[in-house]
Amino acid sequence: MKITYVTGNAGKFSHAQFVLKDWELTQVALDLPEIQGSSAEIAGAKARAAVDQLKIPLVVEDVSIRCAALNGLPGPYVKDFLKHLGVEGLCELVHKYNDHNAEALCTVAYIEPGKEAVLFEGRVQGSIVHPKGGLEFNKYSWNPIFLKVDESRTFAEMTKEEFSAVSPRTLALKQLEQYLHTQNTSQQ
Repeated sequence: MKITYVTGNAGKFSHAQFVLKDWELTQVALDLPEIQGSSAEIAGAKARAAVDQLKIPLVVEDVSIRCAALNGLPGPYVKDFLKHLGVEGLCELVHKYNDHNAEALCTVAYIEPGKEAVLFEGRVQGSIVHPKGGLEFNKYSWNPIFLKVDESRTFAEMTKEEFSAVSPRTLALKQLEQYLHTQNTSQQ
């Protein structure tokens, strides 16, 4: 299957290519407005803006990290938090509280011209820990401080294969894959 994946983040695109091995993905970087709101609202708005520009079916995503101690923050604003605080600063902020629980969320939006975006969410429960591992995916990654429930290594300490087996992006993209397979099957 051919599809355009709208992101300026080479790491996200590389991971999507790894997850959707049998697809022909094309990366397009667009300057899209980032509204304030929930991950679903942001992904939907980005999808509508992208399809208005490109006029072709496409995929966009929004990634969040929701910390219980911070009432769900940084949420979809995690990149800004990391830009200003770094992974260590975000960890320190969360560790000022007793509750270190967090949820990693990836919202993938698929949209076709003239239609509404269809959203798919991948959620992984875990906690915020002191940084361990590298920054393979990008400099604003929270992977070194996110420890999945029932796991002893952060996302950053896992191999690409291990990470891809449990990441919220993989969970959301697999839902998209199933949806498009069902759509193509029903239209034949």
